[in-house]
Amino acid sequence: DRKAAFAEVLVPLYEGLEAGAAVRYDDYSDFGSATTLAANLRYQPEVADWLVLRASFNEGFKAPSLTNLYSKQSQSFNGVTDFPQCESQGVSAADCPSYQVENYTGGNPLLGSEEADAYNVGFVVSPPQVEGLSFSFDYFEIESEDRATSLSLGQLVALAAEGNLPAGTAVVRGASTADGGLGRLVRIDNVITNAALLDVDGWDVRAQYTNDFDFGAIDARFQYSHMDSYKFQSSIQNDPSEFMGEQGYPEDRINAELRLTRDMWTVNYSLNH
Repeated sequence: DRKAAFAEVLVPLYEGLEAGAAVRYDDYSDFGSATTLAANLRYQPEVADWLVLRASFNEGFKAPSLTNLYSKQSQSFNGVTDFPQCESQGVSAADCPSYQVENYTGGNPLLGSEEADAYNVGFVVSPPQVEGLSFSFDYFEIESEDRATSLSLGQLVALAAEGNLPAGTAVVRGASTADGGLGRLVRIDNVITNAALLDVDGWDVRAQYTNDFDFGAIDARFQYSHMDSYKFQSSIQNDPSEFMGEQGYPEDRINAELRLTRDMWTVNYSLNH
């Protein structure tokens, strides 16, 4: 069950200058609630009404899916190298053995929402000399955290030694050794957890022309999008990986469309690159 309430306000601050603000409250029966905020500025000077300047800030969240919350856990026995135990017993990392440990994967009822902050700044130009023509430029940056992910057994063992285990995961050990060393691993709950980060930034350029002629109506659109960065960090123990330009993440995208409408006929050409 999901319930939500939101409010929005637009306030004129000065001639041509407007400020907007919004707040939204969402409540989910399966994981909890979240409150997000948004704010924006828009300025269209009277002496140059063909120009619009704009900027915005938005908070966002993504509720965990029912699958990630409640999917049945599966038992497995996989190998792991217990470096914290070896360190506590004076065994070097090079001599630290690996062994199989009982572990469980699946849903995590304690999984929280993914959070994000988004920033945008840009402008729109509509040249008065050409009716129906407009250009826009926008720069954006999105920073998200607590993204749902699965960690490796080694990562969970290291996080447990640091006292920094994510909610819902567990690393269970046997009794400590006589000399105070860590006990042998007994079980690891390696469920889906909030541990990943994703930061993206880039910019968009758009052009649009719409006008009516004797032979028909023309609607032409062009958009060029460039991604400066797409950094994903699978856990706090890993360094961020730059995916831009690799593994199916193109730096540049082009979308163009040209449409001619006359009476009952429409001819359309589109390009995606």
